[in-house]
Amino acid sequence: MKVSIGSTKLGKNEAGIALLMCLFSLLLLTAIGVGLMYMADSDSQVNQNYRDSQRAYFAAQAGIQEARLRINGGLIPGALPSTLAPTGVYYITNSRGGAEVIQPWVAGSRFFDNQICHENFPGLLVANPGNGIPCGAAPGGNWYTTTASTSPSTNTGAAMDYKWVRITRKMNLSAAPEPISNPNLGAVANPAVLTNNNVAICWDGKKQKPVPFGYLGCDDPNLPTPMEYLYRVTALAVTPDGSRRMLQAEVADPPPFVTNSAVESWDHVTLNGSLTVDGYDYCSCSCTSTTDQQTKITTTTCVNRLGKVCDSSKYAIYSGGEVQDSSPSETIIAGTSPKIMENAPWDPSLIPELIDRYKDLAVKVTNAPYNWNCPSYDCGTRTKEEFGIPPDLTPLDPLNPVPRKNSTIIPQITYVPGNVTLTAGSIGNGILIIDGDLNIQGGFEFYGLVLVKGVVKFTGGGSGGSGATNIYGAVLAGQQSYVDNIFGGSANIHFDKCALTQDLENNPPKIITAHEVMY
Repeated sequence: MKVSIGSTKLGKNEAGIALLMCLFSLLLLTAIGVGLMYMADSDSQVNQNYRDSQRAYFAAQAGIQEARLRINGGLIPGALPSTLAPTGVYYITNSRGGAEVIQPWVAGSRFFDNQICHENFPGLLVANPGNGIPCGAAPGGNWYTTTASTSPSTNTGAAMDYKWVRITRKMNLSAAPEPISNPNLGAVANPAVLTNNNVAICWDGKKQKPVPFGYLGCDDPNLPTPMEYLYRVTALAVTPDGSRRMLQAEVADPPPFVTNSAVESWDHVTLNGSLTVDGYDYCSCSCTSTTDQQTKITTTTCVNRLGKVCDSSKYAIYSGGEVQDSSPSETIIAGTSPKIMENAPWDPSLIPELIDRYKDLAVKVTNAPYNWNCPSYDCGTRTKEEFGIPPDLTPLDPLNPVPRKNSTIIPQITYVPGNVTLTAGSIGNGILIIDGDLNIQGGFEFYGLVLVKGVVKFTGGGSGGSGATNIYGAVLAGQQSYVDNIFGGSANIHFDKCALTQDLENNPPKIITAHEVMY
């Protein structure tokens, strides 16, 4: 029996349809493949652009860091920018060498500083075109100083991508042309053109402030509270592929810490013995004290030292608790009324924050040359220690301190990580940090700030020579406890701003604010 398998015959119109479908499918797959290829290429280009932009960003950051180091090394504008002098604007240039020329002061040049007009410096006489519009013109005259970068490989093909860094002082109302009223300056209608806006900004450690009315600048030694100039640092980076980023930071050195008094204490204070505490600033005041033998009342008369204004605003003792006066032999002197401020406002974070600020800069007594052993935060009793070398405190001239015999004046920051008792004529200069309790028995001479986290006891000590307890500067003492801070013996403690404001922090200025500039 024959079995036949049926077959389907294709019509003439259906001939080659399979080939066409295959070709169409191949074309579709090709299109998808090409699309994926372009997408992958676009993603790669986006990633490359992002990487290049980030490269420019971090290069600009590197320029900011070089400026901080150079400021610490003395590259400091001496005035607000002006067309009359080159000391108000510093440019650090970082060329790759060859044909690359960095001239940010030339309008139209490849790396022109098209942001400086937005700083609104009246002395540069250049108009601010408005927000979002780059500067079109450069200041005229002799208004800038330029110096080459000191970064590795500068002026070679391997140089970093930041092209220039500009350093200026910050001016009041910089980059803020809206009208603002200032009680020291009057109404400021247009800071871009009015010269009464020409006021530098200072840093007091916590806030930015214009130079107070009546003072010469942020570095005026007669300022009641020390301040530092605030510098504005602007850096431009451009990569070989053309990515451009401009960053700006405001930097300042932390001002030295100055107390409210010769002795400042969070806890209660007990006074005894032949103690002298003087709140008049020994740095700026020349004082004479006379005591009436019948009434035993001491009268102090102070005059300005040469080139200084006598600061009589400091208390002799400033305490967050009570002050117990237990002996008529004590001499408490101050220009304030009262001379002793009791139950005063106190910030509990003050001393821990100061210890954290200075500790990393300090010579630690557990290391050489001291090599102390301080088990369980107890450093024991120490004799005739030197924490830096003070000037001769007996004939002390605060403006021109004289070295001690056969020595050189050497200030330092010293960190003691626990309780300690000092005896038999220890000396020091700078900042002495006691991260615990301090007990002084016998002589002690110090020029600067004695900073104690715990309890302070001054006992014993003669009236002069190696047995004296003489401190010029201030004592800042510690935590609340069941034990009072005791100041007694024959200690002489004089508030001295010169001793407190010694330059002990050889660090780059701190970055206060930072942001990107879109020009």
